[in-house]
Amino acid sequence: TGISEERHGRSLAQARMRGERRDCGCGHRRVKPPARVIRSIDRMSAHPTTDDLLLFPGDARLRMVVLAWIDGLTRERRMSPNTVEAYGRDLRQFLHHLAGRHGTPTIPMLVALKVRDIRAFMAARRADDVSGRSLMRMLAGLRSFARFLEREGYGTVSALGGVRSPKVPRRLPRPIPVT
Repeated sequence: TGISEERHGRSLAQARMRGERRDCGCGHRRVKPPARVIRSIDRMSAHPTTDDLLLFPGDARLRMVVLAWIDGLTRERRMSPNTVEAYGRDLRQFLHHLAGRHGTPTIPMLVALKVRDIRAFMAARRADDVSGRSLMRMLAGLRSFARFLEREGYGTVSALGGVRSPKVPRRLPRPIPVT
């Protein structure tokens, strides 16, 4: 293969076995560093523990459904670990918000949500200086979880259909550098 392990740390054969190659700029190949994943969310998708279940507020049934949803995002939909981490974090923040306002979240509580509950959460996040793009991602994650609840037969969270995504400012195109 022609790669010195002293120069790049791992051999090309090891990188090929892992499927993690990228060009390092000097003509050789080197191993791409793995994507950053929160340890607890990564563990949750494989083997949920008691600590993992405590990350999400709610009754035991809701926590088990959340873990099944995260597992489905990881395995069935094959989403990026960063996306799974962000969706899980957004859902956890939403459930903490609901717990502060209405008590312990349950699946029937989520099905009975009102549009004002979701807008209140978005307003609280906006007050924390969260960008419009992050709010859009948060809504996408909540909608994904709501679709999962509906697909699994728990009910329809109709309140998410009544919430529009926030407007985000348009960016000007970046100029192409002259070479």
